[in-house]
Amino acid sequence: MHIGTAAMNLTLPFDSYPGRGRQRLGEMCNGNCRTTYGKIFIQKTGQHDCAYCGMDLWNHRDRWKFMTLDHIVPQCAFKDKEIYVLPEFCHDYTNSVLSCTVCNGFENQFWHSYRERLIGRRFDTWEKCWDLRDEIFRLKNGLVAVKNRQDCDEYRSQNPSGIVWVREADKEVLTLPEATVRICAACGQPTDGAAR
Repeated sequence: MHIGTAAMNLTLPFDSYPGRGRQRLGEMCNGNCRTTYGKIFIQKTGQHDCAYCGMDLWNHRDRWKFMTLDHIVPQCAFKDKEIYVLPEFCHDYTNSVLSCTVCNGFENQFWHSYRERLIGRRFDTWEKCWDLRDEIFRLKNGLVAVKNRQDCDEYRSQNPSGIVWVREADKEVLTLPEATVRICAACGQPTDGAAR
């Protein structure tokens, strides 16, 4: 896998975390994403949109119920005997992003192909863990964007009269007739009441 120029220049969601994502935020507690650890994550980071598709997951109840936290360095990496990742990093809030269930489900098998390049490496400091997190997010974000575009194209092929919500940044790369993309320039949400 090669990280392209666009992926390297990507603004990372961690940049808006306290300490620009380079400060420990504490271990996630047990419970439910919507009522405990997700709510705490939002309070700590100020994030409320899916880090992959940009959907607001906090201010709309119909979207709030699909809110998850995605471990960027996946939990299985901390059990891998061929790669060492600082155990405390696994459940620290800095190793996660807010994600909708759809984007969190895309590329769940990503780690299995990516881990090969990490065999024998040690991520034994917080700085090394944060660097690994950033690299993985850049790669996974690009893969999820491709999946989202394919998903939109598939939806349009099955439902030509349906309305598709699209991030402003992805408009030009989707094969959608302009008339079907109805986005409010101010808030980025669909303007048709039926699409809410």
